[in-house]
Amino acid sequence: HTICSVIARVMPLCCIAVLGVSTVAGFLACCPSHNLRGIVGVRRARPAYPRDEPDVSSILASITARRLQSDVAAFNSLISTCARSILTQPAQQVVSAMHRRSVQPTLVTYNSLLHLYQKSILPQKAFDTFGEMLASSIEPDVISFSSLISACEKSHRLKEAFDMFAQMRDRKLQANVIAYSALISTCEKCSCAHMAAQLLSNLASERLQPDVISFNAVVRAFAKGGFADSAWQVLANMSAASVTPNAVTFNSLMSSYDKACHWGEALVLWQHMRAQSVGPNVVTYSTLINICDKQKRPDISVALFNEMHAQQLKPNVVACTAAIRALGRYDGPQRALSLYVDLRQQATSFKSC
Repeated sequence: HTICSVIARVMPLCCIAVLGVSTVAGFLACCPSHNLRGIVGVRRARPAYPRDEPDVSSILASITARRLQSDVAAFNSLISTCARSILTQPAQQVVSAMHRRSVQPTLVTYNSLLHLYQKSILPQKAFDTFGEMLASSIEPDVISFSSLISACEKSHRLKEAFDMFAQMRDRKLQANVIAYSALISTCEKCSCAHMAAQLLSNLASERLQPDVISFNAVVRAFAKGGFADSAWQVLANMSAASVTPNAVTFNSLMSSYDKACHWGEALVLWQHMRAQSVGPNVVTYSTLINICDKQKRPDISVALFNEMHAQQLKPNVVACTAAIRALGRYDGPQRALSLYVDLRQQATSFKSC
């Protein structure tokens, strides 16, 4: 136990997930008197470099074999590790181990499980866990409800998302930006643009500062519904709210111009994006190239494709296909064929040629 405590103090970046199962198992074998909390305490901080996926099953097996003492904080730490790595089955094994040792789950336990299930897109598991939580007389907090709403968002469950939000309000819990953003994203996924906009307005009325995620969800909702003017207005409102738009914001609005073949507005948006010093990404270039190709402006398509190459961005299928078509119109079939051969050598696949 003393050794574990020393390591936890002097090596805060070390953790079970980083050390690997073989190292941890060896440590367990040579330290028969330490407890589980001492071991797990070593792995609390997340490293800034790649790590192997933690084998929680092997760690639990070693704990059982050595008959180590354990408490709820140690088990919670293991479940949190599983949630970060999206390891559903090992997390369930940890819960089973808690039951076998008569260790009662806490709010932290359940919140970690809810976080795991929403990341794993397992909404029913999240709802089942929520039911177990209530049956254990553990009061959920805003983190619990935020995870549940996020689970609904990922599975397009609009009614359940609003039910969870209402339950949170019934318990006199103050909704935070995360909960609102998850609910707004659910509306976006379910093509309820005006409902998403109303929720964004509610954020301000509750003196909560919406973030770029909240705004982006509303922009996407309007863009998907073909309400380009409304999406542009949301973009304008971001400046008033001191929220800086990012590439996702502009890409969402640009996609609506692509669908509507409004290439003039797309180019205006492109200039607006540059004026705000927002760096375009592959999606931005691909959408613009595709729009210009549809408008039979191969000169602009080719210029954008060359600019993307100069920015060292790897073109996707949409950009490559549109650029090849544009070159065929602008410089003739020989240049188009030459680009096709070059891209094939770079292992780029195409929908069409």
